[in-house]
Amino acid sequence: MEDIAFMEEINNNHNGSGMAIKYRLVGQVQGVGFRHYLLEKAQAQGITGWAQNECDGSLTVLLVGNDDAVSGMVLKLKEGPALANVVNMTELVLENGDLSAPADFSIR
Repeated sequence: MEDIAFMEEINNNHNGSGMAIKYRLVGQVQGVGFRHYLLEKAQAQGITGWAQNECDGSLTVLLVGNDDAVSGMVLKLKEGPALANVVNMTELVLENGDLSAPADFSIR
């Protein structure tokens, strides 16, 4: 039931075509300005969510927005900033903690 309410909220906030997606990025993704890069790109595209460094050296990212903007941001995840090198990108299952539409994009 929570999933349905969350997606309805996303769709209502993004003209009926919203989506939420979560990724784990592996490679040279920490210490290269990746989270700040994503913050800048997300704000420019009107995407909400967050980017968080993980203890194992990976980066987890939640993207919430309209379909086109989120699809464009997925490409930005693959590219990353100049010093980054993404060697693996895995889509993750949204968890209960993700099921509240964030008001903006934040760095965790």
